[in-house]
Amino acid sequence: MAFGRQIRQAAAFTLVELLVVIAIIGVLVALLLPAVQSAREASRRIKCQNHLKQWSLAMQNHHDTYLKLPFFTQVVNEQGQAIRHNWPPFVMPYLEQANRVAGYDMKIHWYSGTNLAVTQIQLPVFQCPSDRPNAKWTDQTGYMSVRGNYLVCYGNHTFGNNTGIGVGRGMFGITSASNPAGNVFEPYRTKFGDATDGLSNTLLMSEVIVARQDNNQGGGGSWPSGDFRGHVWHDATSSSPSHCPNIFMTINGPNSTVPDNALCGTIPNNDPRMPCTNGSSTDRQNVARSRHPAGVNATMADGSSRFVSNNINLAAWKAMGSMDAGDLINE
Repeated sequence: MAFGRQIRQAAAFTLVELLVVIAIIGVLVALLLPAVQSAREASRRIKCQNHLKQWSLAMQNHHDTYLKLPFFTQVVNEQGQAIRHNWPPFVMPYLEQANRVAGYDMKIHWYSGTNLAVTQIQLPVFQCPSDRPNAKWTDQTGYMSVRGNYLVCYGNHTFGNNTGIGVGRGMFGITSASNPAGNVFEPYRTKFGDATDGLSNTLLMSEVIVARQDNNQGGGGSWPSGDFRGHVWHDATSSSPSHCPNIFMTINGPNSTVPDNALCGTIPNNDPRMPCTNGSSTDRQNVARSRHPAGVNATMADGSSRFVSNNINLAAWKAMGSMDAGDLINE
């Protein structure tokens, strides 16, 4: 044996020490995971708000060009032609990604010709990253379109009857509905000067949660039985059955437990965040909803954006929804 050489026993953890270390790591992960998830949701909420901001600025630019906002839905165009469109294609030319939808033709229906292919393009600006990604409408064979999370404000009226007129109307709405069952109603185009409650006090847009899955009519081939929520390309119609997938109302507060009165699909959906009832077709209403923990993103008519708490006073929320009722936002 060489001089000076010493034999050392290798150090090692005991089983108890190893279990203690594993327990400590487990506690740290349990403490950090909610913080990580919260940070991710905060990032998603900011992205969602940015998408709404882009739509809001596009609306502002549209108004600068035409001195009025677009129809929330078009029944008859200004040339008297019965050509059906929803509000997005009117403002898409003012989006940063307008080149991707440059093929949309306002001279034909949203579902006709080259337009249908445009409605199938997945643009991030249509979708809130907190909701399910790449959602589509596939209830109607041959008419697939992408779904979106952003709607315009109809105010404190329901849709599908002749009562959605006058005090409480939103930045988007109707002036008359002479034959709602026959799909005869007249949408208006708002000038900013019409918002006498003030642009900074009046809602322009907010969020909705898209349908639980792409196909919601149970495979029966009856597309009117599908869940229309998030089908933002489809024009509103008060025919039977009426639907209004492109607007939200401020009759009930953000993420209200009061069910949407809409077309909800035939496949059961027990998600408490998006209750829905297939109620009367003459008083449809959609609530502003989101996957964010405590509220919804919204934009005001002056182009500003904000996060609105689920706990907002209902009177204040209704005041924000109306553009010329003279009511005050009391919080």
